[in-house]
Amino acid sequence: MVTAIVLIAGSGSRVGTQIPKQFLLVKGKPLFLYAVNSFEENPEVDSIVLVVQPEHAIEVKSICDANHISKLHLITEGGASRQESVLKTLKKLKKKLKEDDIVLIHDGARPLIDGEIISENISLAERFGAVETAIASTNTIAISADGEWVDEVPDRSHLFQVQTPQSFKFDLIYQAHVLAQKKGITHCSDDAQIAIYAGNKVHIARGNTLNFKITTYEDFSIFKALVELVEGDSNVG
Repeated sequence: MVTAIVLIAGSGSRVGTQIPKQFLLVKGKPLFLYAVNSFEENPEVDSIVLVVQPEHAIEVKSICDANHISKLHLITEGGASRQESVLKTLKKLKKKLKEDDIVLIHDGARPLIDGEIISENISLAERFGAVETAIASTNTIAISADGEWVDEVPDRSHLFQVQTPQSFKFDLIYQAHVLAQKKGITHCSDDAQIAIYAGNKVHIARGNTLNFKITTYEDFSIFKALVELVEGDSNVG
């Protein structure tokens, strides 16, 4: 069993719009639906779980029904943070999934996830147990503890930019999240980080530059332009 957990519970405040970014329309489709469709269309994915804010649950269900998302298994409520949202969702899936079933955890704000990345994540998670999608950094990165002075400039060849999905055997990531909660570790923005804290090794799956996260309105504008380019039409909502 392969389950895709798609997180669409964020506020998207940095985009600067009145509605959450996951509901912004592109070609008449809300942003989150682009990622959901990629999992729907991948034959290796068996079910989809959407993590939303409770006030959006009915709207999300209606959108999925209207767009024939047949793999939708569950719409569940997010928490106060990404980490809390994932743990709450894993707890709800505990009785439904086996230890070695695969879960892919994906940010709904990465709409251009493609089938190749999804399939590689599944294959590598089955083999290694824990996988993080990433691309080699093309920029030099400076580390600064105070935001004023540079403390270190690490070797760029060792640096990767993290993406999603991050994929795991179910029991591995469930136990890692439970352990983090017991230890009071609450600052993780990355599920692979939680897996590493629990003593697991995490394999890299290759992402691509199109699998970027929409955080600002500039990101959203780039996504709209890419959709226009692919579809050959400037009629973008």
